[in-house]
Amino acid sequence: MRGEHNGKFDAAIEKIVRAYDVMSKTINPVPMLKIDLTPAQIKVLMSFDTSVSYTMTDLGRANRVTVSTMTSMVDRLVSFDLVGRCYDEHDRRKVLVCLTDKGRETIAHIMNVRRRELERFLGGLRAPEIAEFVDSIEKTAHFLTKAKKGMQVQGR
Repeated sequence: MRGEHNGKFDAAIEKIVRAYDVMSKTINPVPMLKIDLTPAQIKVLMSFDTSVSYTMTDLGRANRVTVSTMTSMVDRLVSFDLVGRCYDEHDRRKVLVCLTDKGRETIAHIMNVRRRELERFLGGLRAPEIAEFVDSIEKTAHFLTKAKKGMQVQGR
């Protein structure tokens, strides 16, 4: 598709990038969080919403950064006591990155801010518009999950 429909493909990519930027700034309003973390560090912290601990390699892979970059990010999160380094109970040689109580509280705070922002924006919509928005977001999430799995199968 890329070569044959280059203009349409590029236009579609541009629309997606712009829409993503608007959604990201709306749903993830970093200044409202009132925490001294970068968006990338927040993304790393939010990875723990689905897992209790990660190896540095797995955390880097999940966030699409190198292990050395992830180490710097984790060092910063450790300095804020949001994550800590702990050991695998089955293999003491394996160092894991684990969420702290303060990290759990921070995730809850981030989710609360996101929820309030969504409530604020969706509050002015009628029920059919909200349903259309939710359907669109769910379809997008499904498509991206499916595409990501396909990329993993292909080794990308």
